[in-house]
Amino acid sequence: MARGAGGAACWPLGPVPSGPGARKYPHAGPSTVRGDPRGVGERGQWSAIVRARPSRQSRHRGRSQASMSNQAPGADASASATLTETQTLRRALSYARPHMAALLLALPAFALAGYTDVLLTEGLKWLTTAGFGPASAMPPLYWVPLAIMGIFLMRGLGGFLGSYLVQWFTGKTVQSMREDAAGRLLLADARIFAKLTPSVIVTRLMGDSQVASMQLANALTVLLRDGTAAIFLLCKLLASQPKLTLMAFLILPILAGGLRFVRLRVRKVSDAAYQRSQHLVELTEDLARAWRVIRTFDAAQFERERFSEAARQTRLAQLKSAAAMAMMQPVSQLAASVGVSAIVVYALWLGQGGQMRSGEFFEYVTGLLLLVSRLRPLADVSQMLTLGNVSLRALLGLVDAPREPEGGAVRVTRVKGDIQAHGLTVRYDGQDAAALSGLDLHIQAGQTVALVGGSGAGKTTFLSALLGFATPSPLSLMLDGVPVEQIRLTDLRKQFAVVSQDIVLFDDSIARNVAYSQPMDEARVRACLEAAALWEFVQGLEQGIHTAVGPNGGRLSGGQRQRLAIARALYKDAPVWILDEATSALDSESEHQIQQTLRSWQGQRTLILVAHRLSTVRHADRIFVMQDGKVVEEGDHDALMAQGGTYAMLVNLQQVTGESARD
Repeated sequence: MARGAGGAACWPLGPVPSGPGARKYPHAGPSTVRGDPRGVGERGQWSAIVRARPSRQSRHRGRSQASMSNQAPGADASASATLTETQTLRRALSYARPHMAALLLALPAFALAGYTDVLLTEGLKWLTTAGFGPASAMPPLYWVPLAIMGIFLMRGLGGFLGSYLVQWFTGKTVQSMREDAAGRLLLADARIFAKLTPSVIVTRLMGDSQVASMQLANALTVLLRDGTAAIFLLCKLLASQPKLTLMAFLILPILAGGLRFVRLRVRKVSDAAYQRSQHLVELTEDLARAWRVIRTFDAAQFERERFSEAARQTRLAQLKSAAAMAMMQPVSQLAASVGVSAIVVYALWLGQGGQMRSGEFFEYVTGLLLLVSRLRPLADVSQMLTLGNVSLRALLGLVDAPREPEGGAVRVTRVKGDIQAHGLTVRYDGQDAAALSGLDLHIQAGQTVALVGGSGAGKTTFLSALLGFATPSPLSLMLDGVPVEQIRLTDLRKQFAVVSQDIVLFDDSIARNVAYSQPMDEARVRACLEAAALWEFVQGLEQGIHTAVGPNGGRLSGGQRQRLAIARALYKDAPVWILDEATSALDSESEHQIQQTLRSWQGQRTLILVAHRLSTVRHADRIFVMQDGKVVEEGDHDALMAQGGTYAMLVNLQQVTGESARD
């Protein structure tokens, strides 16, 4: 068992897995590969970063619409931005079906509450007839308050139960959509992250889902609560005075036309207000993310003016949206007032002619006014659905984001780590010049190699091609003799442990960051922290390895964050390690300790080092000097220094500037 600098085992070095059905790919050596090798066409020349072609139609969890990966992610990352309100609600309905029982239970609860309006009109009729008639026609007076309290108790209990069930229904529905969106985000085409900032993604995943849940719950509550009551009242009025009630239907075409115009206006200005809000979110993210740069450039006033202008534009857009939504009330009330006025005048005319008694009149007018009070909130349902649709479309934009392809069909368990590039070419989408052009190199299993060269030399592109984030030219990049484009992506990436210069940590404990996504073994965690020169610091913490590091390791220094990332890579137990400027934030003592740890693993892991500080690579078995997407020199440190070429020039330059290579 191999041991780190601390002396304890970081992981067991077990035998290479094998078993029935295991199949070795030609030239793959002893590494274990399962499945039938297929041609490069199975994976195709598509990549999340490099090229795009139409992907196969798929449905995430059987509910998402087909995603087309040849469509570059736009404002909504998919065709969801063009969905109509009806189409959006149909999509939401597919998520709602599993939870429909709650909505069906809410219907009788609201019906119970709604029927109380009919009971109130009946009670008023009785009070105006028997209540002011002979005393013998009246029951004991104490029954009156008991009846009134019973009616309102019935209304309250029905309304509470119905509202609770509707909230549960919409919450579960939107939760399913939110989970689908998060799941798709984890597997999405990488171009979406170039188009959408983290703040916008957070807003859509959290804020928009909450707004959608709230607006849909409000719309359903009003629709069921006031809708059922309105139906009962309408039936009651039709039964008592059919001619008067039918007169009310004459205003419906006028009301529908006015509301349709207002609804179209609301959708237009609401979309504009949403886009303005998203822009303001992005500016806010800039203020929080770039605060050092802003203060360094003394740009606080500039940023404040920029933010103020964006906030002003957002306020104006939201004001237009509010004004458009507020038009619903006067339009509906004006139409209702015309109908009510006509009906009351006609009822009074009937009363004067002796065709309607006072009790019947009071009963009908009360029912009519209650009906109007129920119809008024129903007019707002349209704007609730419009606002909910805006948020739903944004959320569905994440659900429909094109997925990253799965790669080839070849299954790999554990490779030896032999990497060979022959004529490797990678061309980024929209760029004329190739990032890698005919690259040739061979990294033998167990070797420690270094990639050096200036910015733009192709080092990062080569690593991206190894990890499946860039598409290599067919059959030009091999891992243990297997073309990387033919290996399933999940299997391919399991072979690598990566520490990059852009450290990403999770808002969790030190131990869970080290053992990220793997079974927890505290002994292994400690051994890896020792090997990464971080154990002494962790020991001094009150909660030790269970100390929370904060968002992205914000409670740690730059060097501590880098060492924690190195410990995480050590814990993964991958056959190939990639360290991209992994010690750039460390002091000399910590760097030297980690270098000693890495040397202890030479021959047992394939180590790929990328560094601008050449003192960190001089002990590599082989150094590849890259320039313009090609290897221009290769050899060990002494051989390259003897050549007096590009590498020797870079070493001498760093020595002149005080960054001399140290043993």
